[in-house]
Amino acid sequence: MTSNQERSTAASGSGASPKAAAAFAAGTIYMWAEGIIRLWFSRGGDAHLRMWSQRAGDIAGMWAAMVVIALVTYFVLAAAWRTRGSVGTIPRWTALLVVSAILAPLIGEWGQTIGI
Repeated sequence: MTSNQERSTAASGSGASPKAAAAFAAGTIYMWAEGIIRLWFSRGGDAHLRMWSQRAGDIAGMWAAMVVIALVTYFVLAAAWRTRGSVGTIPRWTALLVVSAILAPLIGEWGQTIGI
């Protein structure tokens, strides 16, 4: 076996299926949407996401928006990648998800006076 064949075999074993890659991407987008929306809220922009008055309404509106964004991301990417054998690798998608889980909420807390 040549070196290129070995790399190809190793890469195909940990390759992410299109649906798995789309799920990882949707989870990552969900976290970044939360960070961006929280940052937007901290700058005073909450008129379009308010579902009812008070802080609980803002949080419910933010949650609903993030879920819709993540679902749309999943279905668009799953459709776009459906003909591929694999999209990236599971370890790389996991690393991206973990980094996003750490950084996105931190960015979302910039400017929060009470640090929720």
